[in-house]
This record gives sequence, C-alpha cells and structure tokens, in this order.
Amino acid sequence: MKVRFLFLLFFLSTNLLFGQKINLTVQGDVNFESELKAFINKDVSYISVAEMRNKIGLEGTTKTNLKISTFIFEDSELTFFADSPYFRVDNDIYKLPVNSIWSGGNVCVPFRPLVSLLNKQIFEGRFDYTRKPKFHLTVTKYHLKFGDNNLVSVEFDEKLNGTLIKIRTPKPFPDESIQSWVHDSGWLYLTVHNGKLDTNNFKISNLPKIIKEVILVQNEESAQISFKLSEKVEELDVYQTQNPSFIVLTLRDQRSKSLDDYFAQLETQKELWKIDTIVLDAGHGGKDPGAIGNKSLEKDVCLAIVLKLGKMIEKELGIKVIYTRKTDEFVELFKRGQIANEANGKLFISIHANSNKNKQSHGFETYFLSPSKSEKAAEVAEKENAVINYEDDQSIYEGFDDAGFIVASMMQSEFVKESQSIAAYVQKSVEKNLTVRDRGVKQAGFLVLWRTSMPSILIETGFISNPEEEKKLTNPSHQTKIAKAIVDGLRKFVHTY
Repeated sequence: MKVRFLFLLFFLSTNLLFGQKINLTVQGDVNFESELKAFINKDVSYISVAEMRNKIGLEGTTKTNLKISTFIFEDSELTFFADSPYFRVDNDIYKLPVNSIWSGGNVCVPFRPLVSLLNKQIFEGRFDYTRKPKFHLTVTKYHLKFGDNNLVSVEFDEKLNGTLIKIRTPKPFPDESIQSWVHDSGWLYLTVHNGKLDTNNFKISNLPKIIKEVILVQNEESAQISFKLSEKVEELDVYQTQNPSFIVLTLRDQRSKSLDDYFAQLETQKELWKIDTIVLDAGHGGKDPGAIGNKSLEKDVCLAIVLKLGKMIEKELGIKVIYTRKTDEFVELFKRGQIANEANGKLFISIHANSNKNKQSHGFETYFLSPSKSEKAAEVAEKENAVINYEDDQSIYEGFDDAGFIVASMMQSEFVKESQSIAAYVQKSVEKNLTVRDRGVKQAGFLVLWRTSMPSILIETGFISNPEEEKKLTNPSHQTKIAKAIVDGLRKFVHTY
C-alpha cells in the first residue's frame, strides 16, 4: 500500500522575505499541520534541513562543528554540507546549482533545485511539485505493506549502553497485550496477543552484535518474535511509541553497569581526536625538482621551510612532528599519504612554492582538497600533481578524475571543515605577519591530499618564478618568518579545536 505524505507550501509571492512562514500539511499515517521558515539569499529560496526534518518527523542529525545536516528518507540517508553545492545520498554524490548555506545554526538548502533533483533523479516522481496557483509539493512515501498484519518489521539501534529493538506496527497495542521476558537459555521472547505477522515478508534489518538470530512464529491468537542473545542482558524494558508506532524493547547490557566506563570511553575518544601529531610534507624532492627558479629549486625551498616549521611546532606547541622527507629524496605522492595515516597524524601540511609564466605573479595562498573552483586553482593543482610523471607506477591514481575529486572530498567530509578552518587561520596569520600578497584560501584537487585521513592543507609559500619573491623564499630569515606565521595560525586552530 502506498501512503502519500502531502506537503502543502503556500507562498504569497514567488519571492520570500526573510522569516516568512510556509504552511506545512503532512498527510499519511499521521496527519498534522505545521510551519516552516523560509528566506531569500541571492534570489534563491532556502529552508532549514533541521527544521524540515524535525517538523516532518524524519530521523537525522546536525553537526554544528562540521556544518553538516542529515535526514533519512525511507532507507536512504541524505547528507548536506554548508557552503557546498554537493550533497550525498548514501554513497552517491549529487550537485545542486547553488551552494547550501549555514544560517541560524543549521544547513539551509536551496529548496526548489533540491526538490527538482530529488524528483527527477533520486526518488523518481515521489517529490512532485507545482508552482501555480500556489506552491504545492507532494511527497509519496512508500511505507511498509501492513495489509492484515500488525507486526511488519524489526530494526535495531545500538547505543553506548545497550540496544533498542523496534517492531513497527500500524498503531499501538493495548499494553496488556504485550509480554516479554528473557529465558535462561539466552532467548528473548516477545509475545503479542492478537498480533499478526507474515513470516515470509516480515522485514528484519541488519542484526546488531547482541542478536544472533531472529525466529518468527504465528499462532492462532498471538504472534511471537524470538531473539537469540549473544550476551547477558542486565535489564529489559518494554514500551510503545506513536507517530510512528513501534513496540520498543530496550536491552541494557553489562556496558551500562558503570558510568565510569562511559566516561572512560569519552576520554578515549577525546584522546583519539587530540592533536598530538602533525605530519609535515616538503613538496617534491630527489629526481623531482618541482618548480625551477633563476637560482633555486622548489624542492630545496620546501625542505628548508619544513625543517624550520617542524622545530617550531615541537618547541612552541609541544606537538610531535612526522616528516614525509627530511632529506633531498624522492617520495611518491601516495606514499606521503600512507606515511601520514600510519603515523596516526591529526593534521597534514604540505609545503610548496608556486610558479607562473607571468614573472610578476606573487603572493601566498593556502589550499584544501575539493574540486577546483577556478581555472587558476586547477592550474596550480595540475602543476603540483605532475610529480607522478616521475613515478614508475601511475595506475594508483587512475580513479582521480573529476568524479574522483568529488568522491575524495566527500570521503573527507568529516575533515573538510577543519581543513578550511586551518587554511583560514594560516592565511590570516600570514597576512598579519608577512609583507606578502594575500592570495586567499582556495580549493583544488591535489593528489598528495587525496588519501590522507585527517584535516589536510597545501600551502603555496610564494612564487619562485618571480625574481624578487625567489630572493625572499631562499632567504633563511624569510623562511623562518613563514614558519612562524604558520605556527601562529596553527596555534589558534589547536586552541579552538
């Protein structure tokens, strides 16, 4: 059976003013009305993912530190990123014509482009909308086929201190109709008087660690669902929910015995994310000279700055430093990422010197991994990526095309905000402490950042192709100033992380 969720959104005009209310009506298992807030940004109507999710009753989260919002539609999780046109549906990546934005502590999405994309490419006709005479969106949501059955599926939700077992029902049962107990044999039994289930079509989601097996039995006057447990249950509770309707069994295992264990796990997690190791990468090296100046090579400039930077980080920040190279040696790009990951690095910083046919080009810029937004950024990435021409086996980079850029940056989605933040702190510190042109924070597809499982940036310290800037880059005093500016930027990031 198809249940239609009808969203009625009425606009006084095609342009919304900030804070205007959108009337929302939801029809389906539960009928209710509510309101959504919309606003205009650069002639585009935006709505909050979190508010829409909460008002409609969808599951999902908002991670304010990463500026990411999610919601679950059917069995698919949709993830939206502030300041990015990309969003993810499970493992697939899609692009909107304009960026989602961060406003009011939530990711806000361009409403009409999103609905159009969902309707045409992702959920195939289940997000149908019209604009005249009033804006009207109809969402068709395929619910479970209840039919004559009143027990239709079971899903599991693992928590820190136990597990939730949720049995989907069309409406709550009388409390006295539900019985549950744990037998000494290690079986958990749930019996529902007047319960009906289809043993062939009953949907069972992936089993959690505590559940080894599920057995369904339909009796004449009741239905029984049995769960084989893999460990002892300390406590069992049963309750029901409405909107949507579930029978919920809460299993509290031995993990819930002590709050000390809980806080110990939190401390462990904090230690895992503590910035205790920074990986420094001196660009190029060995047979790869990098950019060539009038009297110097990029590889030498990079190494000199990195060695000074590493000493300052260890002395001033007290953070361990790992180097991808400390001498004039050739290190493949993919191995640089391996070194960083194997060292459990918490930050990856790659140091380079820029070059351009225009000898007047000058300045300092910082990059993070993402598809290039400009031709100039793409050109910089292309030059730095050319190092693979010195490598014997280039097949490892075959997946790094335009789509690969997007996938790689999305795989790093939990780090991209930190990477942007580090880049901004470093760039601002350089602007404050050095008399060089501020070329800003940019994004591009650098192979050296492709497989680092941590926040990562690439710094172009100046143009070795510019004679005046080359003199600075080869001057030990200026190299020290560059290192100090980077350390000052890192210090501010570490204190706020």
